[in-house]
Amino acid sequence: MICAGGMRFFLLSTLIYAPGTILYFLARREQKRRLFTLPEVLLFGGVVVAALAGLYALISGRISI
Repeated sequence: MICAGGMRFFLLSTLIYAPGTILYFLARREQKRRLFTLPEVLLFGGVVVAALAGLYALISGRISI
């Protein structure tokens, strides 16, 4: 559904997902489990890149909330 909303909503949603990873990190650390598997590292990297692009677009005025 996020992708169906278009690039604007995809970039805005990654601005929420990237910081939300902090909660995931804290939960995994509490369970003393490995933080990310290889596919999760790749997915997280993509989310961070998209979040940075969304932040840039939001600051520069190319997209708005």
